[in-house]
Amino acid sequence: MIIPATLETSMCAWRRRIGEQVDCWTHVVIVRNGKSRTLRVPCKGLKALQRSLNHDVLKHLDRERASYCRAGRGVLRAAAAHEHRPALLHRDIAKFFPSVSPSRVVRTLIGEGFSPYHARLITSVCTLDGELPQGAPTSVTLGNLVLKSLDRRLSALCRKHGLTYTRYVDDLAISGGEIRLRNIAAHIDRIIADEGWETGEDKGGLYGRGEYREYLGISVGGLLEVGKKTASKFDAHFAALEAGEIDLLTFRQRTGWARAVRANSYAKRG
Repeated sequence: MIIPATLETSMCAWRRRIGEQVDCWTHVVIVRNGKSRTLRVPCKGLKALQRSLNHDVLKHLDRERASYCRAGRGVLRAAAAHEHRPALLHRDIAKFFPSVSPSRVVRTLIGEGFSPYHARLITSVCTLDGELPQGAPTSVTLGNLVLKSLDRRLSALCRKHGLTYTRYVDDLAISGGEIRLRNIAAHIDRIIADEGWETGEDKGGLYGRGEYREYLGISVGGLLEVGKKTASKFDAHFAALEAGEIDLLTFRQRTGWARAVRANSYAKRG
């Protein structure tokens, strides 16, 4: 795998700065639904380097069909793949980004064709404190590459059984016949464990006919609709609009994707 000379020179310079313990990262705490999450955001120069690395090198390797967290795909298309399916199996990889070690990134990049030197160089400017940091431009792409083996194994299994598999970052969904899903659910979990991942306890489950099914904030049991939790947030935005706390433009920005959900419904596209 070839890396442009100017990009390699920049990475070497930033590796030295990081090695000298220059302050290259900022910790940002965000709170959503009462839960806090810490993002580690690179400084302006390091972020520019990572964006170049992502655009010029890494994104060309991120083409697995089951992966939807990349350009040209996204949440709506991932959810649309499971619309009107009889049953849905949802799995979540626990603490995904913190569990991706630098050594795993290095092994993955070598498997993608990089020399050991370049694999370690890329890893040195894209990982922090022994993990893949949330907030870096390269983290999602590297995460997709690290999960490529899992995607391929689950995709092959699902094709064999006539099921549909998608993954958005660490959210995995498989849909199709309920009996088939129940029969292979344990096999799916063994594959996830065999690849070195743990599933989250607070997310996931198997939902059959007559049960409410939601994936990535979107109801997929019938026509695509905004999920129940997300709908309650929309109600809060509307209340804020009526109270004059936000203007109409802000309201439309926060709720406009509901129209996109309906537009992406498979039945309505067809």
